[in-house]
Amino acid sequence: MRRKKSSSGETLVETLAALLLVVLSGLLFLQMTMASTKMSAQAKELDALYQRVLAAAEKQGASPVSSGSIEIGGRDYDVNYYAYSSGTSSEKLYSYAQSDGG
Repeated sequence: MRRKKSSSGETLVETLAALLLVVLSGLLFLQMTMASTKMSAQAKELDALYQRVLAAAEKQGASPVSSGSIEIGGRDYDVNYYAYSSGTSSEKLYSYAQSDGG
């Protein structure tokens, strides 16, 4: 007499496949979290650098890079140009001020 095999429940292969999917999903989530943390730290670092350079530009404490003239509303102004950088980057922030200090 033949016995019928029970078809209820999960097989070992199905359980291992489900476990593999859960583990891979967890690893993917971990990688996303680590990448997000790294990008957040880089953004904070760049923002701090920008704030330092902006504060220096607003103080205009450095020596002018050059001087020149600009026209605003049909009126010419003599200005000094300033360039500020972090020292580690080739990028600079430029500002200008009237030559007479006004």
